[in-house]
Amino acid sequence: MPVDVEKRQTGQSPNKRRAAFKQKRKDSEKNEAHQLKEELRRIGAKESDEPIYENLRGRPTPQKPKRTKGPHASHSQETKRLSAIDAKTEALKQKILLEHEQKQNKKSKKKGLGSLCKELKQKMASKPKSRPQQKQQQER
Repeated sequence: MPVDVEKRQTGQSPNKRRAAFKQKRKDSEKNEAHQLKEELRRIGAKESDEPIYENLRGRPTPQKPKRTKGPHASHSQETKRLSAIDAKTEALKQKILLEHEQKQNKKSKKKGLGSLCKELKQKMASKPKSRPQQKQQQER
């Protein structure tokens, strides 16, 4: 902390501090690579053509664990199992609702013989009675 405070007092910007930090990290990686090379030489291992510090630069930097949002973000076995169960229950629910609708449709279509007779009588009563001669003329 006191180093940062001193740098701030001298007027160094945060970008310059960031750049200096990155440069220090690169230098330390190169130094580490050089030490590894020396160790490999001592052991007698075969040297590769590409420099080791290239490999070191490519390795991922440690990051903070990402925050999970809600129960679906974690992919443990338990949540996978529960989501599979939820999917099955949802499918069953849809199937039951579909069957219920089909039953309702069948019930509305099926009418008793008595109700059909009543409807037919009402229709016949509401229609004006036509004479047999008019029926023959309509057929022609």
